[in-house]
Amino acid sequence: AVAEPGGAVWTQTWTRTPGAPPARFAWGELVQSYRATALLQMVEAGDLALDATIDRWAPELPNARWITLEDVLAGTSGLPDADLSAAAALPPVFAPGAMWGVSRANPALLSQIIAAIDQTTLAESLGRRIAGRRDLGETEFEAEGVSASALDVVRYWRDLMGDRLHGAKITGRRFYRLYPMGEGGTHHGLGVMATDLAAADAWAQDTWLGYSSASGMVAYSMATRATVAVALTGDGSPEALARGLLSQLRRI
Repeated sequence: AVAEPGGAVWTQTWTRTPGAPPARFAWGELVQSYRATALLQMVEAGDLALDATIDRWAPELPNARWITLEDVLAGTSGLPDADLSAAAALPPVFAPGAMWGVSRANPALLSQIIAAIDQTTLAESLGRRIAGRRDLGETEFEAEGVSASALDVVRYWRDLMGDRLHGAKITGRRFYRLYPMGEGGTHHGLGVMATDLAAADAWAQDTWLGYSSASGMVAYSMATRATVAVALTGDGSPEALARGLLSQLRRI
């Protein structure tokens, strides 16, 4: 799906086999952006503080007295890449806030915090706080994932960037401090990513503000001021297809 700056939206599904295409797609790690949105709504409401340490919820984790909620959201907690029970018995990988790193413990802890504060399941909380709030009828949340149409993912990202899921101060805070995710020009914020495409391809003069996974991605293009979302059920690169779609938009 592509949403142009003027408001026009285009969406299309391709399949290799006969039959009706699926109405929704699994978006993989993109659920981390939705989860962060719910947490930041709680921060905005005063139910949580970004500088609160996680020993309130998980005192058994290494460095719990020094890891903040912001560290967990940003992926800079230094927690080992393991589930919560296993992470508690392992040493930290790096000091909190020192760098970005993958850890399964981060999203698991965030899910527990959301469920505890809203006193419901993660899926129900995200459904009420995001899909219900913005009338995203083609979005469904599961235990640890999200399935949605590409059109609804574009709508979600436009609402996020347009300060309709939380205020402008929180939106800016998500991009305020960015950590490099290795090579390729992508940096991680609070449930968001900023990618300088020129870092990998000198001809690609664009910066994307979005979130990516192996199966799906969404981004706002600063060069075209368009929003694009791509999901794949097989092999391939969502980012490559998104770049192709945006290059056609420029020609138009």
